[in-house]
Amino acid sequence: MTKRLFLIALFFLSLSMAYSLEPLDWALVFSLSEFDLEEYSGGAGFKVISGPYALRTGVSLTMNDTDDSSDEIAGNWGVNCVFEWHLNENRLSPYLGFEAGWANETLRDEIDDDNWTEDVTNELTLGPVFGGEFHFMENLSFFAEYHIGWTHQWYKVRSSVDGDVDESDSEYDWLVDIGLGNEAMLGFCLYF
Repeated sequence: MTKRLFLIALFFLSLSMAYSLEPLDWALVFSLSEFDLEEYSGGAGFKVISGPYALRTGVSLTMNDTDDSSDEIAGNWGVNCVFEWHLNENRLSPYLGFEAGWANETLRDEIDDDNWTEDVTNELTLGPVFGGEFHFMENLSFFAEYHIGWTHQWYKVRSSVDGDVDESDSEYDWLVDIGLGNEAMLGFCLYF
C-alpha cells in the first residue's frame, strides 16, 4: 500500500511539473553511493528540471563481492524520488531538497535447495538532502550530496528445513541515520 501511494504521488508531482509554464529540461542521472572496494551501490534514473526546481527519480542496486567459499547471496534494490531546490542557477549550484525512498534487501544463507535461511528487510526513508551540482560542460554535470534520513524498517526471517518453509512474523524498527559517509552520494547528469 505504501509503495502504491508513493508511486501515485510521484506520478502527480511529475505531471504537475510537466504542465508548468516554463520549458522543461531533463537529464539522465547516474549515481554512486557506496564507497567500498568490496561492494558497489549506485543507481540510474532521470531528472526533470523547471527553473530552480528539479525532480529526480531513480532505481538503486547494491552488489556485494562474495568469495567462492561462502553460500550467502545478498541483494539490495530500491526506488527513490528527490525534490531539489537550486539556490542559484550558475555553473556551481548548491541545492536543498527532500528525499523519499523504498528499498528491499535480501540476505540468503543457503546449504542446498531445501535448507536455507533468508532475512528480508524493507525500508521506507524520508529526509532532507543537501548538495551541490557543478556544470563542467553545457550538457554534463557532477553532483555531490548528503542525506539525513528517517528510516522505518520492517523485516522477517524465512527458513527452510528439508523443503518445509517457515516464516516469522514481521518486526518493525525505525532510526535516524546521520552517519558520515554512508549517506553521501556522488553522480553525474547528462542533460538533453
